[in-house]
Amino acid sequence: QNFLPIFKLSHLEKVCRILGMETEAKSKGDQLFAYNWYLTEKMKSIPFDNYVKSSIAYQLFFTVELYERLESGEDYETILKSQNENWRRDYIKKGKELIEKINTLPNNGNTF
Repeated sequence: QNFLPIFKLSHLEKVCRILGMETEAKSKGDQLFAYNWYLTEKMKSIPFDNYVKSSIAYQLFFTVELYERLESGEDYETILKSQNENWRRDYIKKGKELIEKINTLPNNGNTF
């Protein structure tokens, strides 16, 4: 109930940093607890289970990652092809849609 099904500590860390969290936790266990506590607190008002909340967190993660890669000059198609799993490509595609909807393409001349 208090843990989101996000299985990479680095993904949890990045999502939490995106949302403004920093931690002094040193051990992986303490970091896992801190990140999960923070995310579950941030998302407790969302009336869905932790799997849906995990999906929201992953969408945020992949959308920001896509934006950062585009901002650094990478091409969208290259980014998409670099993903080995279909679920990752799906998040990247949805991230592209979100970036387009909020009209926030990086200012490096890169387009979709």
